[in-house]
Amino acid sequence: MSKDIFLVPITFPEFGRTVSSPIDLSNFRVDDEVMRETPDPASTRVWGVKNSTLNKRFYDKMTSGDLLLFYHDDKYRYAGEVGQKFENKEISDEFWSGIAADLLYTVDSFSEIDLSRKRLN
Repeated sequence: MSKDIFLVPITFPEFGRTVSSPIDLSNFRVDDEVMRETPDPASTRVWGVKNSTLNKRFYDKMTSGDLLLFYHDDKYRYAGEVGQKFENKEISDEFWSGIAADLLYTVDSFSEIDLSRKRLN
């Protein structure tokens, strides 16, 4: 089965607080299954999106292992894979400064890249 690719815009400072710097999921009320399936819950990269109709449609299509390409200023700057998906208002409130970004997913196999959006698209 082929994997999907999701192009993810980076917003600051949220990206730095939850992806560049991993968080400790054990500090929050997170579903037991997510904790079990996450390789290192004490140091996990997490990204989230607002619960809108369009975002929910993309979020629902995501599966574990799908490729993530994070972009900013017309460059893909980071890559990763979708890990576990979960909803958590507590984490959203803590890291997304009043934005209801409670559709969350862990980011596995995170790495820095440098690729022009023009070149890839």
